[in-house]
Amino acid sequence: MSRRALGLVLAAAAVATAGCTQSPITLPLRSLEQSGEVSFVCVGTGAGGRPEGRALDDCPDFARGENHLMALVTQTRRGEIAVVDLTAGSVLDTDPATPGFNFLPVGANPVSIVSTPGGEASFVGVAEVGKEGIFALPSSCLGPPRALPDGGSERVRDLTSFAACALPSAPGAMSILIDPPSADGERASCDSPHDAATAKIGAAVAANRAECAVDLALEQSPPGRRKLAVTLPDRGELVIIDAQTLLDQTPGDFPACPIERTVPLAVSLPAAGATQSVPADLQAPGCGLGAEVNYGPVKQSFSPRPSDLALSQSTLFVADQGAPVVHVLDVHDPCAIAEELPLLPVSLEDVGRTVTTTKVAVSPVTTGGKRFAYAVDQAEGSVMVFDVSPGSVERTPIVRPGSRRLPFEAADRIEFSAPAVDVEFALKDNPIADPVTGVAVVGTLCDPSPSADGTVGALYRPSADLRSGAAPRLLRGIFGFVLLSSGQVAVIDEEDFDADCRRPVSGNRAATPDYRGCFDDGLTAYQSGGDPTVSGEVSCNVVEPHRARSGAYVMTSASLGARAPTLRALPRLHAPVGGNPPMDDPANPKLLAVEFASPGTSSGEATDVFVGVDRYSTAAGAEHFIDTNPKTATSASLALPLEEPRAFGAQEDFTLTYEGPLFADRPAGVLTPSAAGAGRTTFLDPDAYFCSLGVADQDMARATGESLGVAAADLDRFAARHADRLVVTSSRLPAADAYWRSPAAAECGGASNGPLNCDSWFGAVDQPTTARDLRVVEAWSDHLVVEPAEPGVTLERMRCCFPQAVSYTVRGGATWILQGSASGFRSHHRVSTTGRCEVDCNPRRSLLRGRAYESPDRECVTTTEGGEAVTSCRALACDFGDGKITDATSPCVFDSISARFAIYAGSAPTPRDMNYTWTVTGGFTPLVANMMTQTTSVLPQSMVFIPQLGQLAVADGAAAGLTLISLDTVAVSRLYF
Repeated sequence: MSRRALGLVLAAAAVATAGCTQSPITLPLRSLEQSGEVSFVCVGTGAGGRPEGRALDDCPDFARGENHLMALVTQTRRGEIAVVDLTAGSVLDTDPATPGFNFLPVGANPVSIVSTPGGEASFVGVAEVGKEGIFALPSSCLGPPRALPDGGSERVRDLTSFAACALPSAPGAMSILIDPPSADGERASCDSPHDAATAKIGAAVAANRAECAVDLALEQSPPGRRKLAVTLPDRGELVIIDAQTLLDQTPGDFPACPIERTVPLAVSLPAAGATQSVPADLQAPGCGLGAEVNYGPVKQSFSPRPSDLALSQSTLFVADQGAPVVHVLDVHDPCAIAEELPLLPVSLEDVGRTVTTTKVAVSPVTTGGKRFAYAVDQAEGSVMVFDVSPGSVERTPIVRPGSRRLPFEAADRIEFSAPAVDVEFALKDNPIADPVTGVAVVGTLCDPSPSADGTVGALYRPSADLRSGAAPRLLRGIFGFVLLSSGQVAVIDEEDFDADCRRPVSGNRAATPDYRGCFDDGLTAYQSGGDPTVSGEVSCNVVEPHRARSGAYVMTSASLGARAPTLRALPRLHAPVGGNPPMDDPANPKLLAVEFASPGTSSGEATDVFVGVDRYSTAAGAEHFIDTNPKTATSASLALPLEEPRAFGAQEDFTLTYEGPLFADRPAGVLTPSAAGAGRTTFLDPDAYFCSLGVADQDMARATGESLGVAAADLDRFAARHADRLVVTSSRLPAADAYWRSPAAAECGGASNGPLNCDSWFGAVDQPTTARDLRVVEAWSDHLVVEPAEPGVTLERMRCCFPQAVSYTVRGGATWILQGSASGFRSHHRVSTTGRCEVDCNPRRSLLRGRAYESPDRECVTTTEGGEAVTSCRALACDFGDGKITDATSPCVFDSISARFAIYAGSAPTPRDMNYTWTVTGGFTPLVANMMTQTTSVLPQSMVFIPQLGQLAVADGAAAGLTLISLDTVAVSRLYF
């Protein structure tokens, strides 16, 4: 059925349906269908009113309004190119006489599109089976047919309107290269000499061109012949086609493309294997983590499959879905392309994985002369960062320093909540004129030093009320943008020109970072005339290269609310069965903050923490004073490490429980009948992965005691006391169960006394006794070697009372267990090569801590003397007498990525399940633009930055056909559907 007839049928159906309903339904008329890729041209009016291309910098034409910026969007479902006039704000109908929106036909499955720098023509790669090729679209023929001077009109565009050529296989990504002229002029082809006669044509010739004819010699900048670089993924190669030669083909014909050069892509892997540099803070020589990681030789062979192109100056980067390389091509001479040593995608977290890439983008050069390439990991959808600066010898992804405090994100990856679809870079600035010279220079850095008052650098500072100047949503610098499959665009800091002004007011001149991440400052305070010269945020790492940008000021105040890691309220103590025991009762344990070490010393420095919107401090005389002395403190407290604000989620509830469970009850473990030594047995659960769950056995507890300074004579006692406890949580079998009449039940009393004896020994599920505890002597990935933790309990009795597979959990032994509502129990354990659980020595996991030990850590024994119970305790570790911890670097301090504190023991033994709770809010919120503010039906495909508009253009395969995202607001500005 023709489109005209189909439109009439749909209109009639709509009328009939409306007559049968009470309320007519209005449906939006959508024009774009399954957008894929987008390119841009600037179109002006030439001689005789004929449209012709302009350089992109000539759009938008605010002065005269003659030039229009056009977006050309591939329509993969319809095999067409949609033309969106961004200047007029409309989608063009190329055939107004036919109902509906009509676009430029180019053949089925258009997969890529590029435009010449002067805007004269665009080229579309199509992958229609059997008709793979390229179509050339002159900018003069992008709109509807025009009236001709003789009274006639141009014909409606169809497949025969445009020059096209056939490729030997389906094309992939394309790019425009420039073959620069020599002193003798340009060359018409790679095999012809340079000749000044081929360079330019006159305006009179241009005015008399045939319909849809193009002469690219009209494009003056940059000078040189335009060449098409076209990837052929199935053949693993790149071909070079002269753009003008393609445009000169007879419209309607489909000859073989005039390929001038074929560049087979190589997979050049180092014979000794790739090496990846590791920053100093992630090195652990004793753990096998030195200054670099060697991935070893690759024995597998690969066939290249190019997937994306990124051109930077005279270098072309080629992502590859078939081989673990990003090709690097020298294209300063498109007729003699040379492949250089490639970039080598690898994975620090998964050394043996083959990493391939789907997308690649290259940044502008920073003010420090650096340049970076971002590549999307095909398997993970994460983004790798490569240093491709002039002179750089690094070929593997950058391992970012500071990743020790971000153990949940790979050190050599930027990871997101959804897979990355595309990457792009943008340089954006709002230059201010120098008050002395009157010249506005792009790339001027914000200068917070009071000595810079009156200079142009000082003009970029945030105002005291934060209403102007450096701000999270003020993008001034070089930024990466990552298009996610969820319809969000994440913003990555590359070089923020205002970074020096986004920090705390307090300075730190020491070379060692303080708890805010500040170091090597020239000042003790960033103030001028009593006003701050910086934003006053809580960390010097609010802005970090190659990390997510914050969507808000990382600070807490009465006017802004909690935008930095903040306690909702001071921690509260809870009894095991409910209620809130008083903090001033000396019998109860106290949770108290411990000051952070002053840089380069072991003494503490004044530490701040926000509770609500109030600033609490350990500094004497503070309005809200944090008392860290257990003898005098009446309120619980803790400190929040602010060095890396990204370590905190938006909000998380924490529970610190004495002898708390590491995980929820597991349903099925088995006490095997085989012995593992006198009084010991094996507890088997092949699906448990005990090492990943963080189970600590007696040997690991002993090593902890050594690190805490426990005397050698006390280490065995410490290890037995602090090894984890496996706790059986099952009910015994019902008294009527046939099991109690079997010979196996005789050990615990049989049918007559078995159920009663088991209840007496082990208690009911809701009132268990500690006889259910089994000490973990050895922890392995799939089983535990256990023994009774209480005297008088035998394994025979336990097997007799619980003959079936049992539910169970594992609890800390005489240890406080920290659980987060989002992060759970954090542990830095791993499986050794033998299958035994061990502490992971990787520095990136060292702060994944979930166990805290009381100070002093005591073993208490209760005896009866003169008819009265008498408890005596012996200190095993962290014994500070009756004072507080004074060494801020002491291993007895609990220090993790999200909390710092000490637990001081009360005069009475701490009961199991006594706990402290608190909530941390105001965690890091990344800056993202969300396409779903306009529609929830999104399927993003590609993204392009339009510097002339200062906006990102996202082609969407669902409802949001072409979405423009303003970098001024970091939000959707226009939507064409």
